[in-house]
Amino acid sequence: MNQIPTSEYVHSSCLPGLELMLQHGLLSLDRPYTAASEQSMWNEQGKLGLIPDTLTTSTFAVAESKVDEAAPMPSLVSSWNAQAKQAVQFDQDGYVTFLDLGGRRLHRGYPCSIPDTIGTFSRLATLNVAGTDLPLPHILEILRQPNLPQTLECLYLGGNGLGDEGIAAIATEFLSRSQKLIKLDLRYNDIQAKGMTVLCHELSPTALKHLYLEGNRVGNQGAAALANLLEEQSSCDDDMGLRQVFLGANRIESEGANCLAQSLYKNKKLSKLYLEGNNIGLEGANAFSTVLEELKGNTSLKNLYVDNNNIGKEGSKRLANALNSDTAIGESII
Repeated sequence: MNQIPTSEYVHSSCLPGLELMLQHGLLSLDRPYTAASEQSMWNEQGKLGLIPDTLTTSTFAVAESKVDEAAPMPSLVSSWNAQAKQAVQFDQDGYVTFLDLGGRRLHRGYPCSIPDTIGTFSRLATLNVAGTDLPLPHILEILRQPNLPQTLECLYLGGNGLGDEGIAAIATEFLSRSQKLIKLDLRYNDIQAKGMTVLCHELSPTALKHLYLEGNRVGNQGAAALANLLEEQSSCDDDMGLRQVFLGANRIESEGANCLAQSLYKNKKLSKLYLEGNNIGLEGANAFSTVLEELKGNTSLKNLYVDNNNIGKEGSKRLANALNSDTAIGESII
């Protein structure tokens, strides 16, 4: 049998879940690769419930050459098309590490047992269910799978209309237990100050580095909650704490901007802050300028994005100087 690239292996523990998703149209695959020496083996394995290889969406063929300590069970190999490779990715042992279901409208619930399926992906590091319109109870059922707090590094939940109730439930049930999450996407979820406050409470301390919140309505109170979190994280370990926060179009005004600016006195971890499309005005811009001028480069902030904030020419000029003059800050976009 010809050697098949390691990246093409699918560990047998992941096979039932992939097959189930395929049957319900959540994944798309090419015909399987089956060498002549494998064809009889494929036929013998028909009782596993695999889709017959006569269909254009048929899936997996069996291979015996990938058996080692990391994957002691007989492994499986598939022929993935470009679309499938974007939707599912594997590690060198054939375990699913990346699953993208984003944009699939599942507002009536999932057509198959997605939570149990995800629970079999014991090394899943990236999960995208953004824009699926999954009801909150179904999202929570997914996040309750016992493997996810130990493995998940990137979670995309944008565009699901979670609201304050939803984000509070997710924060208390999952984020408080998460050990490895470094990227969280909550864009366009109707999150207001109440939900933002609960979220920030559960994120201290945290390994989370990137927080995406564009298109919500956290307002000044939500910005104040984030500022408190940033101050609290100033005392956590070096590898903990937020590095990039995206708060575009969140109805933040000068009061909220001032809270965020004041947090920079203590926080030496945040490198990028996105505030475009709010209304911090000249007063909010001057709050940042004053703090940055007083810090004289003693800050981790490298980029501050404040497009479309009614700052005015003079305010923008002062802020640009405060960001770049006498500091080690690199490119800044105003």
